[in-house]
Order: sequence, then C-alpha cells, then structure tokens
Amino acid sequence: VCVLDNGVNQAHPLLQHALASEDCQAIHPDWGGDDHHGHGTNMAGAALYGDLTFALADQRNIDLNIRLESVKFIPPPGWSRNEPSSYGVITQAAVALAEARAPGRKRVYCMAISNEDVSGERPTTWSSAIDQICSGSMLGDCDTRDDNRSGPKRLFILSAGNIPDSSNPDDISDYDEFPIEDPGQSWNAIAVGGFTDKVDLSEQPKMDGWKTLAEVG
Repeated sequence: VCVLDNGVNQAHPLLQHALASEDCQAIHPDWGGDDHHGHGTNMAGAALYGDLTFALADQRNIDLNIRLESVKFIPPPGWSRNEPSSYGVITQAAVALAEARAPGRKRVYCMAISNEDVSGERPTTWSSAIDQICSGSMLGDCDTRDDNRSGPKRLFILSAGNIPDSSNPDDISDYDEFPIEDPGQSWNAIAVGGFTDKVDLSEQPKMDGWKTLAEVG
C-alpha cells in the first residue's frame, strides 16, 4: 500500500517492520520523508492494521500480509503550498516516484487528501489526472509510437471528502452540507466515504430503538 500524504514516520514501532526507510520518499528531496502533520502516519497505520481497538487489548500475534510505501507530496511548514492547478501533476509524479523505486511491486495507492474548497460536482484537472493514473494513460505510461499499447492499470483508493471531527451528531446530520470533494469524483478511482464494523448499538446509552444507516459490508 503506497500512502500519498504528508509523509509517514517510519520509526514508529508499529510501522517500522512493514515500512523500509528507503521506501519513504518525497516529491522534493529537501522535504524529507517524515510526517510533519501526523495524518500520513495515521493513514499508514489504518492501512496496515485496520482497527487497533481489539488488537491492542490482547496478546495475540498479528500477521502483516502487506508492506507500506510512502510518498510525501504535501510540503512541510516553511515551504510554499502546492498550487491547486498542479495537484494532478504532483500526484502523478508521486506515483512515478514509487514505481521507479520498485517497478515490480504490486501496489494499491491510498490518498486520503481532498480539496475542501472545490466541489466534486464536475471533473477537474486533479480528478482527471487520477483517471489517467488508473487507466494507464498518464505521461510516460506507454510508448507514444504504438497507439494500441496501453500502460499499467492501477488501483487508487481516495477519500470522498472530510467532515468535522465532532461528537455532536447534529453537526454532521445534514448531508447536503458535506458534498463530495475534489478529486473524489474521479471516474476510475474508488472513493471511500467512511467505513466501520461497529454497528451494534444495543449496549449504547440512550440509543434504544436506534439502528445504523448501513449494515457491515
């Protein structure tokens, strides 16, 4: 799983067995591969382990059946922000970095970053760039002398958007206030709005008669 984010703290004791230091890259060599925000490290942990609530409550061994990669494509503090018009090109560059380092690996790309200032109502340069990544048609994917040759197809998982981190259900009850965010409208990627296995409300206080909006799966 290749995480495109703020970087990942490779020395984290729960991640270091699945993430080699040489697999922590950055779009700009002076940015470093470390996580300057915390979000990328959290996403790497979620990809590697899933929900740690129960795993940390016992002494069982956990078999890790995937490895991690990280490409930092968001600049750290002190650097100019990426221009929105360049988001697509930068994302494609991040993909190219990972594949140039280890071209033979089978990988899934994970990007839980979105542009909250742009609605996903229509295609954008960013969502279109991700469509190219998935379909194997980004620059350098195939030999331009052979029109019948297609590039590698890629599995790209991205977030549909973000909602406020609030414990008050009323803050997030109006779905219309939280439309899908760019680039979640990408046609060829898989956009994930949310996921949980916690659907049993029977023992929750003051939740008698309540049920979840969707079942597991």
